Amino acid sequence: MSHSWYDYSGGKDTGLHPYRGETHLNYSGPPPRTSIWTLRPVIPAQSPRWKGHAMETGPLSRVLMLYASGHEPTKDLANKALAQLDLPLEAMFRTMGRTAARALECKILADAMPQWYDSLMANIKAGDVRTFNDQLWEPSSWPRHAKGVGFLEAPRGALAHWIIIDDGKISTTRR
Repeated sequence: MSHSWYDYSGGKDTGLHPYRGETHLNYSGPPPRTSIWTLRPVIPAQSPRWKGHAMETGPLSRVLMLYASGHEPTKDLANKALAQLDLPLEAMFRTMGRTAARALECKILADAMPQWYDSLMANIKAGDVRTFNDQLWEPSSWPRHAKGVGFLEAPRGALAHWIIIDDGKISTTRR
């Protein structure tokens, strides 16, 4: 966190779980130069962490993990792309690699979707419809005290929202 635009009561190197996290904005960069910045709300966000270390998330991390674990479709696709661009594997850690990882991941996911769809349809036909529970969407059914987390994807990587319900009041932290 020492390179973020936030202050923490325990110091810049304090890594707190999002449920206990703090988000005190301390932006010291140059003033925004375009009017678009004045329209954009300040949204507190910090780097995803694992065991206290900031981690890479998003397409680059997923493509490299698949590549390193020996996933043949990913290795073949990445090697073809790198050969066509005349770049070494190390180039994946530069801007070109991040951009290429987005395209590679799209192809990898598109190729996997027919199998996922077939599996989903087979489950539904077999009577397994557990993936949706409409009762959980009704706020009056929620407990007065609870914690939860949800994950989603943004172009720059993964985002997570930690939600705390305390006496019916909802507070959130995002990373």
